[in-house]
Amino acid sequence: MKYLIIPGIFILGGLILFAYSLILFLQTKRIIQNGIKTLAIITNKEKKKSDSLSGADEFPIIYYEYEIMYVDYNGKTIKKVSDFSDQTNLVVGSKIEVIYDKEKTDNFLIFAKKQRILSWFMFIFSSFFIVMGILFLIFKR
Repeated sequence: MKYLIIPGIFILGGLILFAYSLILFLQTKRIIQNGIKTLAIITNKEKKKSDSLSGADEFPIIYYEYEIMYVDYNGKTIKKVSDFSDQTNLVVGSKIEVIYDKEKTDNFLIFAKKQRILSWFMFIFSSFFIVMGILFLIFKR
């Protein structure tokens, strides 16, 4: 019975990550295919640091969160911080292409290709966890 715990964690974690990556992929795909492209102005950016992959403080991972402003097709000005952080260091006041959702105009993508690649990576990573859990169950017996 104890041998079911680790594969169960792998399978459950993989399924949760799989569901999240599928939702992220479908939302990103829908906005890319049906969204409206426009230019936005970067109004603010915040530099963030996270721990390095090794856990050491000498090599922190630097990334940026951007607040952008654009005008939607109704003439409404949208000013919002992006949900997606990136290591690209853009200048405040510069213009960037965004794709926003027609129905919910404050839902936008600033790095559409990177967000799509991230969802694919999460999908593959979650599938790996599920397969590892199943293989562990098969070969543990």
